Amino acid sequence: MAVYEESIPDLIRGTIRDGIGIVRDEILLARTEMRQEVVRIKSGLITVAAAVGIGVLAVVMLLDTIAGARLMRSTGPLGRASPLSRFR
Repeated sequence: MAVYEESIPDLIRGTIRDGIGIVRDEILLARTEMRQEVVRIKSGLITVAAAVGIGVLAVVMLLDTIAGARLMRSTGPLGRASPLSRFR
């Protein structure tokens, strides 16, 4: 049978120390995970903002094309009134 030299109070102190170390490590891990999550969310928000910006630009270009087509229909490709435009 093995003989141990640590007393019960020493074992309790060691257990408490180990428990405190585990709690400290878990807090550090939670902080690290939160930082990673914030970085991931920032990246997602930047992507969404870029997509919204491109979408707004596409809508503006579409509306400009529609307005240009309507203007060209009423004035002709050279900017003068088309002789047939009065019949439309």
